[in-house]
Amino acid sequence: MGTLTGVSAAVLSQHMNVTTVERETSLVNFARKHLPENVEVVQSEIEAFLQAKAAKGEKADFIFMDLDKPMYAGCYKLVMENGLLAPGGIMLCDNVLYRGLTAQHNAGELPKVSEKTAANAASMDAFLELVRADTAVNKVQNSSSRVFFGLSRSSLHSIEFDVSCRRRLEE
Repeated sequence: MGTLTGVSAAVLSQHMNVTTVERETSLVNFARKHLPENVEVVQSEIEAFLQAKAAKGEKADFIFMDLDKPMYAGCYKLVMENGLLAPGGIMLCDNVLYRGLTAQHNAGELPKVSEKTAANAASMDAFLELVRADTAVNKVQNSSSRVFFGLSRSSLHSIEFDVSCRRRLEE
């Protein structure tokens, strides 16, 4: 969920078929032009996309979320409440540590930052609270890890997957 220029989709497409969702026309066009054939680029608002998938009863084995920060909590709720993640499926959520500002917000020690940055830190903190609550009732498992992908001979790109939510197999 969330395409931007498609770097994550390009990396993931080396291992699986990918459907990526983007609302901005220029980014959709760019991604469609440059991504491999096994990447389907859908132009849509993410909530509408998720609701359509839920209405069809579709489930995903793997969901990668890299969205505008205020969108994380709502999309997570849509995925979890509508059973969009298949049993045993994995949801990876990028950037949840948000340069350390999420933890600082949670501790009440947010440094002086722009209004937008403060709002983003608050959004990520609220999102992590949802994940913590689901973890506490054994709805999900979570962990933090860093995954490195070599995208070319001359560069090594790091994509940080800050939270990995895995539905328990018992569901």
